[in-house]
Amino acid sequence: MDSLTRWLGARSHRGTVVNIIMLTAILAMADSRALFKVVGGGAAIIAAGNFLFRAVSLTWESRTARGLYHLALIWVPGILASALAVTGLYLTISSEPSSLAYSLGVVLFGAEVSILAITSADLEGHPPTGPVRAA
Repeated sequence: MDSLTRWLGARSHRGTVVNIIMLTAILAMADSRALFKVVGGGAAIIAAGNFLFRAVSLTWESRTARGLYHLALIWVPGILASALAVTGLYLTISSEPSSLAYSLGVVLFGAEVSILAITSADLEGHPPTGPVRAA
């Protein structure tokens, strides 16, 4: 048990990802589209908001030191994960429980909200690096 605790504490996002997976599993077992819409939508909004806050702050802090490629590396993973999480949420709330589309939506939703958490954690505390552009 100590090794599991050390593993979870080694990176800030690991506990969050475990909680997202457990939340997604509980929502899937509840077989309630309305509950999934409210709670899952709230989780997706919180994860996307956290990503947005960190991406904006990193972009602002390094506005003169980053090129277009670096900005794409900051923004594209989170934007794609947000879009796919919303797609998974839509599949889940628009399909009957126990259908294939519902199951795929649950898996897509859980995976993409987890990726949003990982992407947000990766943006935390990174100082600007790379060549400085001439003004």
